[in-house]
Amino acid sequence: MPKDRSYEATGRKKHDFGRGSRWCKRCGDYTAVIQKYDLMLCRRCFREVATSLGFRKNRWYRDMPATNILANLFNTLYNNEARKNQDCSILPTSKLGVEVLKTLQKNGYVGEFEHIDDKRGGKFKIKLLAKITKCGAISPRFKVKNNEYNSWEQQYLPAYDRGMLLVTTNQGVMSHHEAVEKGIGGFLVGYVY
Repeated sequence: MPKDRSYEATGRKKHDFGRGSRWCKRCGDYTAVIQKYDLMLCRRCFREVATSLGFRKNRWYRDMPATNILANLFNTLYNNEARKNQDCSILPTSKLGVEVLKTLQKNGYVGEFEHIDDKRGGKFKIKLLAKITKCGAISPRFKVKNNEYNSWEQQYLPAYDRGMLLVTTNQGVMSHHEAVEKGIGGFLVGYVY
């Protein structure tokens, strides 16, 4: 039961404005009173009764879309591999993400994966094979000609024959080894080794 804070009961001087002019109608506290919508509750009482009043907590961190879906994909793969997990789920998804995972699967870096369309951005469920030491997205997506892959290999990969660069071309997403064989250039998407 809140304390009686009326001016007659307390014998205080009547305040027309400021902190002393308003108090929590639940506990009687003068500090941090929320006046919006004529609530007149202190912040502590508001937290206790907010859901019963119909307020909903805004969980922006769950609903916020990833700004770079590929960077999120590579980062989640790397973190789960580092923790020695057997499988992982990644959300949200994209068509380019599906193509990147198909290329990684074809080259033996990840196992089977499943694309679940839940009408909220989608989700990947991926079986990990513990083959990834490091992976990441390359941003911005640099344009590469068919004879320039060596300089990008030196920048992103630890050795000449270890790992691969992921390249998006007019023939789809492929490794840079495949792009060199076909003699085509494209845009760098990521790297893995």
